[in-house]
Amino acid sequence: MRRKALPLADIDQLVGEPSLMMLLRTNLIFKTPASLLIATLVLASPLITVFAPSLSVVQAAAGERTLTVPTLNLSTDAWFDDIILNTDNYASPSGTWDKIVLAGLTSENPLGWPIPDGCAPECKYNITYFAPALRCSDLTPDQIDDRAPSDAMRVVPRTFQKPPAAYLGFYDTILASAIVTGLVNFTSVGSRINPSSGSTDYSWTLAYLPFAASNANDGALINAAGSTCTFYNATHRAQTHFANGTQASSVSVIEFHSPLNTTQRHPGHLFNQDGNINNPVVGEVGVAFAPGFGGPLHFFAIADAITERLLGDVTRDIHGTIVAQGTLVLETNPFESPYGFNASTQRFTGLNSSASITNMSQALENLVANMSLSFIHTNTGSTSVTALIPSTYTVYTYNCTTPRRDLPLLFRVPPPHQHLRHALPHSQRLAELKLVLPAPSRDAECEAGSRRGRRCGGSAVGAEVVGPDTVDVRGGARTREGC
Repeated sequence: MRRKALPLADIDQLVGEPSLMMLLRTNLIFKTPASLLIATLVLASPLITVFAPSLSVVQAAAGERTLTVPTLNLSTDAWFDDIILNTDNYASPSGTWDKIVLAGLTSENPLGWPIPDGCAPECKYNITYFAPALRCSDLTPDQIDDRAPSDAMRVVPRTFQKPPAAYLGFYDTILASAIVTGLVNFTSVGSRINPSSGSTDYSWTLAYLPFAASNANDGALINAAGSTCTFYNATHRAQTHFANGTQASSVSVIEFHSPLNTTQRHPGHLFNQDGNINNPVVGEVGVAFAPGFGGPLHFFAIADAITERLLGDVTRDIHGTIVAQGTLVLETNPFESPYGFNASTQRFTGLNSSASITNMSQALENLVANMSLSFIHTNTGSTSVTALIPSTYTVYTYNCTTPRRDLPLLFRVPPPHQHLRHALPHSQRLAELKLVLPAPSRDAECEAGSRRGRRCGGSAVGAEVVGPDTVDVRGGARTREGC
């Protein structure tokens, strides 16, 4: 500005509040390009705080892919290696099915299956299938008889329901009255080992002594707990996720159908039409059963294999030693060791259930549902599913909401440059100032002072408000030598 004359309107834009209107004054581009560039950068710098946070890098959306995956197909007459025959009749579950049950019952998580083709390195999908499932209800303490012949043997006299729903021998009796006392009694009706005589249902009954610290107290009322369950044909939904070489699966029963009918375990000769030995042979060992026979047999093979690993009793002797007679029930997820025995009082406080178990009936239902997952890897069938395949790519996304919200706020807030010492407020723009000559009285005083040896150095500037929007500036444009 010292070298080039500028209109007052241009000076207003340079020394006043930064404004986008500055960019419309094209003559500043040629006369003060550096100042215009600095002002432009000052105006643009706050935009970084608006636009930069709106940009982010995210993983690309997962895609869908149709895969062929293994499933559990029990509704077929095809031959599986799941049963042992006795002259063309069902005899028992096979050793292969028993090993699967053994591994599944003693595992913390359901057994998995190989990752399907096209699933690597990661995928998620759901499948539905039919399999045996339990529906259980709780037993009350008065439904579980202790088999004590009289109240004289019990710690506390009591009365049980007649007939009882379950038995747990001598669990609440005085220790000296019995050599052993019951901790678990697992029974079934309608199983291969214990067929039903008056019902076609396949059921379980579990009675056990749950942990209670008060059981160690003298004179405490000791209560048993338990569940009664029935096998059904049910629809299951399984969710599985393969990632990083591991598999995580869960399953739930989404619909119960009819109870398993134990008469279908022995329909007759399994390869003859209608099961009649005099009818034509319509099946073949190792290939397929007669029409309509295979499906029920596959259900019973799984239900029997699980049941036969759980049937039995768990007792403890007078020294607190636990003896499991044939059953693996204490090795399953619902129960957890160690089991409480107070050596000083010679009282057993009960069996610990796992921390995640809040209801034993629900735990038994989940146990059988999870066991069904263990049979998926046996190649009984396959199905097509739509799998979710996570993308391995990243994409840049921009959130347009933030700039739309913040930009109006940004330009409504006065920038910090308005507080510069030489900036003029809006009501005192240079274009609105009125310039007048210095007052003669002031010049006379300066000349008089000069003759006395004093100097009036610098620019003598005076201002007087003439009107609401005009100002008189005195001496602001002149520097007098010696005054």
